[in-house]
This record gives sequence, C-alpha cells and structure tokens, in this order.
Amino acid sequence: MASHTLLLLPEGRWLAGETADVLSETHLRQAYGLPVRLIRHAASAFPLLAPGFTLRR
Repeated sequence: MASHTLLLLPEGRWLAGETADVLSETHLRQAYGLPVRLIRHAASAFPLLAPGFTLRR
C-alpha cells in the first residue's frame, strides 16, 4: 500500500497525507457520498473497504 494518498472530494476540495489518516470512513463518505466501512484484519496489511449499507426489499 502507498505511504501517502491524495483523496479528491466534491467541489474541488482534496485531502492529502499519510494513507492511514486519509482513508478513514468519514473521509471516504465525504468523497463518495455513501457510507463506507473500513475493515482491518491482523493477517493483512491492506484494509478492506465495504459498503456500509444494506439492501431493503
């Protein structure tokens, strides 16, 4: 994984810094307009990004 990340936000805004700080659930929600769950596992150096919503019927 990259040590630093640039995240593009709506309205021409951006956020840059260390990847662990930039890729938070809050920042990703701001970027994509959807709830996102950031799941970390001790066996992996890479976090998993999962949608934080459920489908309703």
